[in-house]
Amino acid sequence: MRLADEDGFEIMRQLGSPPEAPPIIIITGHRRDEVDRVVGLELGADDYITKPFSLSEEVFDRSIDVQILRLRRKLEVSPSEPKLIVTERGAGYVFAAPVEVL
Repeated sequence: MRLADEDGFEIMRQLGSPPEAPPIIIITGHRRDEVDRVVGLELGADDYITKPFSLSEEVFDRSIDVQILRLRRKLEVSPSEPKLIVTERGAGYVFAAPVEVL
């Protein structure tokens, strides 16, 4: 995230997240807050690892979050402001589609 004269988040914003983009894994010791992790994942990162990290950490630790992010990109009008798949703090994710009674 901390590059010579550039900011990693800004580079990700400029690149966007085209479907054919290669996986992005952020490894940083600079931006360690939860907010930074969420921003990185919302900008298209497939994983966000902070240093120092243990060798026993696996990519699958955040696999649910990555899958939800991919679903949001496909289903949501605005993935950064989800309305269909919402995060319920302490519980996980909730599919909150409106239901019509016929």
